[in-house]
Amino acid sequence: MIAANLKKLIENSELKPSQISRKTGIPTSRISEIVTGKTKNPGVDTLFRIVDALGGNLNFVVSGKGEMFLAGLERGPKGEKTSAPDSALLQTVIEAVEEILEEKKLILKANKKAQLIVTLYEMFSEEGKTVDKPTVLRLIKLAA
Repeated sequence: MIAANLKKLIENSELKPSQISRKTGIPTSRISEIVTGKTKNPGVDTLFRIVDALGGNLNFVVSGKGEMFLAGLERGPKGEKTSAPDSALLQTVIEAVEEILEEKKLILKANKKAQLIVTLYEMFSEEGKTVDKPTVLRLIKLAA
């Protein structure tokens, strides 16, 4: 699903793979491996860099839901959401991530954990869904 959604995002963007590579520092061959599905677990950092370079929505790439590009969503000058965060949802996401990391005895670097929490928060706030552990676990495995 991730490979197919990333491929759609790239095909619908204005950038060629070589331009994406220059913007992200990720070799064109690696991007191709991810898009073709040869690389099954590209990692959150890699996905984030590619999606960010395209102005895309990480939620779309990971789940196929939501807008493909962030341009249609309310964003500030640096791409951030302009509305105040839902602190209860954010707390629930953080607790779910911490609980699963502890259960599975996994450790994520702070930057990966932060990106994971932001991605999950955006996914659940856009979908209006409650935080479900299978989705959180799937993204933790991707990030680890």
